[in-house]
Amino acid sequence: MNTLINTDTRTSTIAFPFGSTETTIRIGYMMPAEELKAIKHYCAEAIIIADQYVNDLWNNEIYNRLSNILPVHLYTVNATESEKTLATVTTLLESIMLTEPSRCTAIISFGGGLTGNIAGVIAGLLFRGVRLIHIPTTLLAMSDAILSQKQAVNGPISKNTFGLYHKATLNFIDIKYLSTIDQLHLYGGIIEIVKNCLTFDQEAIGKLSHLLELPFTPEKLLQLVELGIRQKSRLLKADPFEKEQGIVLEYGHTIGHSLELNIRHLFHGQAVGLGMLAAAYIAGRRGWITSDDIGLHVALLRLCECPLRIPDHTSIENVMQSVKSDNKKGKIPHTSSETPMILLDGIGKVRTNYDSYLVPVALSEITAAIAVLKTDYFESAAYVNSI
Repeated sequence: MNTLINTDTRTSTIAFPFGSTETTIRIGYMMPAEELKAIKHYCAEAIIIADQYVNDLWNNEIYNRLSNILPVHLYTVNATESEKTLATVTTLLESIMLTEPSRCTAIISFGGGLTGNIAGVIAGLLFRGVRLIHIPTTLLAMSDAILSQKQAVNGPISKNTFGLYHKATLNFIDIKYLSTIDQLHLYGGIIEIVKNCLTFDQEAIGKLSHLLELPFTPEKLLQLVELGIRQKSRLLKADPFEKEQGIVLEYGHTIGHSLELNIRHLFHGQAVGLGMLAAAYIAGRRGWITSDDIGLHVALLRLCECPLRIPDHTSIENVMQSVKSDNKKGKIPHTSSETPMILLDGIGKVRTNYDSYLVPVALSEITAAIAVLKTDYFESAAYVNSI
């Protein structure tokens, strides 16, 4: 990953690798409006897919800036999991076609990872693929979601069921957008960085702990985003489609995605954190990780103010229905009473299964782990761990 620093504009350029190809990231704080002029090199007109709330919050900023540069149309979405569907994509595509787009049209996302995924599917489908440009506004999107070629929307009972691979050409990361999100959403993005530390970047735990010390200054937030970018670049340079080593980025997601769909007001990052606890419980029961390893999970998640249990009324049956439809199902041989998961074999080490980073896990083990999440198991004094 090559970074070119421009001290005059306080921005830098990162060439983020996807195998032999790459996407360009412009990153900084309070980036000048002139930065967006670079878009003209990639398209003749633009379609903005924006989170309605974020767009209103920033007073149509991106639309107004781009309108001075090239023809642009704006469409807004309600950025909720229930709207992240093929129906939403179809409605938007039908409206976009009324503007008579061409292969010189670029799709631009403005919002978090959910908005970026909807825009990514649209960009991949329109004329079998047009330029995709991201302007992320959440830490999760900046440090994780936009750093993937995977674009997907949800099915009726499972997340990211329908999708495709489509690489963004250009990304603009401006830390200023983080000033308007609450601390809970901020921590949600950091939990994905915690996940990376636990699975393959143990040496970064100390730095991450330091960055989590309040207050979150723009400089600290910039370092957090750059840490997430650096972590993912280590994997995606060798595995651009996240099918081999890159699959470890799914740690905590099998159960986390299901919790996210079934528990109201549970955000993605916090759901992944709970999913990691469940995965750690399973690995611990198998003797693959120690109680101290589980304690480190708990300690890091506590720093991120992540819940350590789920509501008592959570339907385990509904959560398991979503687990059974997880998009990793069938990636490795397993029985009908199992599903593939990422499990650890120690901190910074993923358990392997022959040539795969996925292991078959009995549905009964997952059910037991979800049941444990309904108790104070991870809140107990037994899991106090100093970092």
